[in-house]
Amino acid sequence: MSKYSFDVEVSRDELAKMIIVHDYPLSIVEHYGFQKYTESLQPLFKVPCRNTVKGDIMKVYEDKKCHILKCFEENASRIALTSYMWTTSNQKKGYMAITTHYIDVNWKLQNQIMRWNSIYMMLSVALEYKEVFNRSSKKDKHYVCLPSEDEWNMASNLYGEEARSEIMQVHNIIIELFEEYKKKHDAKQRASWKRQCETNVSEGRGSTLSKSTWDLDFENMLSEDDGFEKTELDDYLAEKLLLNEEGFEILMWWKCNGSKFPILHKIARDILATPISSVASESAFSMSGNKVTKQCNRLKAETVGALMCSQSWLRKELQGKKQGEPKAFDHTVTYDEDVE
Repeated sequence: MSKYSFDVEVSRDELAKMIIVHDYPLSIVEHYGFQKYTESLQPLFKVPCRNTVKGDIMKVYEDKKCHILKCFEENASRIALTSYMWTTSNQKKGYMAITTHYIDVNWKLQNQIMRWNSIYMMLSVALEYKEVFNRSSKKDKHYVCLPSEDEWNMASNLYGEEARSEIMQVHNIIIELFEEYKKKHDAKQRASWKRQCETNVSEGRGSTLSKSTWDLDFENMLSEDDGFEKTELDDYLAEKLLLNEEGFEILMWWKCNGSKFPILHKIARDILATPISSVASESAFSMSGNKVTKQCNRLKAETVGALMCSQSWLRKELQGKKQGEPKAFDHTVTYDEDVE
C-alpha cells in the first residue's frame, strides 16, 4: 500500500468541482450533516466557508478558461460561434450564452460554452456596435429566422429553369474560396522553403540550397501558370461520387484524405465546424434552471456564468475519461429515484 499524503489544496479543489458538476448549493459547506460527514472522513480537513468556496469555484473557472483559450490558439482551424438567449422565471433577468464550434487536430467536432453574461452586462459592449445593429435592422427588420420569400424562390429556382445559373454561382464561390486558401497555403510553403534555405546556408550545404531554390522557382512557375496543370480543386471535382451509405463519417473521410487534398482539407476543417442549429447553446439553458432556482436566485450574474461554463467544461473532461462507465457526473440535486 502506497503512503498516503493529505493535501488541503487538492481537497478544496475537489470540493469546488463537486459543487460545480452536481449543482450543489454553495451553502452545502454550512450544512451540519455535511460538515460532520467530512470530519469523519478526514479530521484534518476544515470545511471552508461559503465565500472561500466561491473563490475556489472562480479559480477553477479561470484555470479551465485559460486552458481552453490555449487550445484555441494551438488549433489551426477557424471557430464558429452560436448564441442563445434565455430569461429566468425567478430573477426576471435575461442571459445569453455564446458557444464555440470547431474541429480539433483529430478531426473531432468540438463545442465549448465560452461566455455567459446577463443582458445588462452586455449592454455596454453592444453600444460600441450600435451602427452595426442599425445596418442589420435595415437588412432584416424583424430579425426573424424564417426563410424570406426570396429564399423560397431561390430554393424553387434550384429545381427550375434557373438551376444552371444558381449552380454556376455556387461554383464561382467555391473557386474564390479555394483561391483564397491557396494563397495562404502557397505563402506558408514559401516561408517554409525560405527557412530551409537559410538553414542550409548556415550549415554549409550549398548543393542542397541550389536544389531547394530550383524546386521553389519551379513550384512558383506552376502556380502562376493556371493553364499548365489541373488544380487540386479540379482533381477533387473529378473524383467519383461516394454513395450516401449508413455509417459514413464525413470528418473521418477528410482526415484520411488530407494529404491528397491539402488545401481543401483546410477549407473542410473550417466550414464543417459551422453548426446548422443552436442545439449546443440551447442545451446550456436546459441545465441553467438548476442554477437559478427559487433557492439560488440571489447568485450574481458572474457566479452563474462561472458555474455554467465550468460545469460544461468539467463534464466534457469526465466524459472523455469515463468512456463506457455509468455517467454519475450527470446526476444533479434534481436527480433522485428509489432503489429496489
